Amino acid sequence: MVADQEPPATDRHPAHQASLLNQRLQLALRSSHSGIWELDIAAGRLEWDDRMLEIYQWRREDFDGSRAIWSRRVHPDDLAKVEAVRVKALNGELADYKIDFRIVRPDGSLRFVEDHGSVQHDAQNRPIRLVGLHRDTTEERQMRDALKVTEQRWQLAIEGSNDAVCDWDLKTNVLYHNRHWIGQLG
Repeated sequence: MVADQEPPATDRHPAHQASLLNQRLQLALRSSHSGIWELDIAAGRLEWDDRMLEIYQWRREDFDGSRAIWSRRVHPDDLAKVEAVRVKALNGELADYKIDFRIVRPDGSLRFVEDHGSVQHDAQNRPIRLVGLHRDTTEERQMRDALKVTEQRWQLAIEGSNDAVCDWDLKTNVLYHNRHWIGQLG
């Protein structure tokens, strides 16, 4: 399309724009491996998309949408923290929130999730719905923990060797060195 030409009429149509926006949202959700949830506050009913069911390892027919069935999957040590954030959000203390907690899947495996939520209000500013997304962060945590162990092992090996170690990052001009390097060079 030439810069000074108008887009086709179908590109300006609200339904077409909504469809494009929905396609972008679906791509973003698939790329981030996030599941969408919604809590109808008055009914106390949860709605989950397929990715949420996948994160929790639930079949659609086994998920009844109750908060009680969901809360049984939250790790017992994390449930009070999760509920406290929900109460604060519903009381208007938090417009949006992010919280990390653990869940226990039916097979007993432990998973870490990052939960982002937002409260929606009616015309009288009463909370009517919580909407959010979950992202399974288990693999990220496992990689971070493995990296930390590797770093600790490397530090022990360097300290035990009595070798002087120096690493100079020329791009940032940051110099890393161990205590033996200082001792040898002064």
